[in-house]
Amino acid sequence: MTGMIVSLMTPSDIADVSDLVRRVFDAHVAPSYPQEGCDEFYRFIAPVALREGLQKGLRGYLARDDGALLGVLVLRDTAHVSLFFVETDRQRRGIGRLLMDRAASEAAGQGTPGFSVNASPNAVGAYVALGFLPAGPTAEKNGITFVPMARPLDDYAATRNTPPSPDVPPLADTPLPGPAAFLVSGYNADAREQLRLFLGLLLDREPRMRPVTAAALGRPLQEFLADDESDDPLSAEQLPRVVLFSGCTLGEARRVVGEWKASGLPRPIFAAATDSNLHFSVRDLLGHLLEEHRSHGGRS
Repeated sequence: MTGMIVSLMTPSDIADVSDLVRRVFDAHVAPSYPQEGCDEFYRFIAPVALREGLQKGLRGYLARDDGALLGVLVLRDTAHVSLFFVETDRQRRGIGRLLMDRAASEAAGQGTPGFSVNASPNAVGAYVALGFLPAGPTAEKNGITFVPMARPLDDYAATRNTPPSPDVPPLADTPLPGPAAFLVSGYNADAREQLRLFLGLLLDREPRMRPVTAAALGRPLQEFLADDESDDPLSAEQLPRVVLFSGCTLGEARRVVGEWKASGLPRPIFAAATDSNLHFSVRDLLGHLLEEHRSHGGRS
C-alpha cells in the first residue's frame, strides 16, 4: 500500500463512491437480502441521497491507490458507521483497518466514546477483527437484516481532547449474550491447554472452554455451551480453527483479540455469540463462519 492515500469524501467523489459500494454490495450482501432490503439500500447509496447526506453531516473517508478508489467508510453523527466497503479484490489487505484507524482517531479527538454499526450478518466476522462486538440482538428493518455492534475508542485516548460524557455507558462492560464459555474448534490438546492459560491470564479467572465434539455438531450452540458434556473433542484436522466468545463482556473479548499475538497460537476465525446464532447448530455455525472466512479471501 505504498501509494495509498486516505482523504475526506467531497461532492466530486460521490459518483465513484456510489458505484464502488453498489458493486461490492451486489457481490457479497445482496444475495442474502430480500428485494425490499436491496431496494432500501440502493436508495441510501444513490448519488442524490449521498450528496444530501453530505450536506447534512455525513463524513466519509476514502482510500485511493494511484487515483483508484479502493475503500469507503462513511460516518453519521461522527459515531455510527453507515457505509464500510472495500473493493472485492483488495479485501484483507489492511485497507479497511487503515480507514477505520483514520476515522477512529479523528472521532476520538472530538470526544466520541465509541463507534456503532448495524452490520450485515456476513460482515460480523470482519467487524470483530476490527474490535467490534455484538451489542444487541439481530434485527430487521425495511427488509435489511443486521447485527448491532459497538466498538469503544478508548485505545485512541491519546488523540482525545475531551473526556467522554458520563451519561454514556462504558461499552467495555456490555455483556455478550449466551452462557459464559468459549467455543474452541480446530486446536489440538496441547494448543487448547496453551489457550486456557492465555485466557486465564487475560481474564483473571479460569476460562470455561468448550471444545467441539462429535455430539456437539448437531446441537444448538446455546445448549452445547450451557452444559458440561465431556466427550472427546474432534481432532483439530477435522474442524475449522474457531474461537467464539459467549457470556463475557465486550471489553474482555476485545482484550483477547488485541493480545492474541502474544499467545503464540495460530490465529483463528474469531466469532461472538448473538441472539440469532445461539440457535444455530454447532455444525451450521462452523459452516457459516468458514464460508464467510473464505469469501473474505481465506485469511483471518
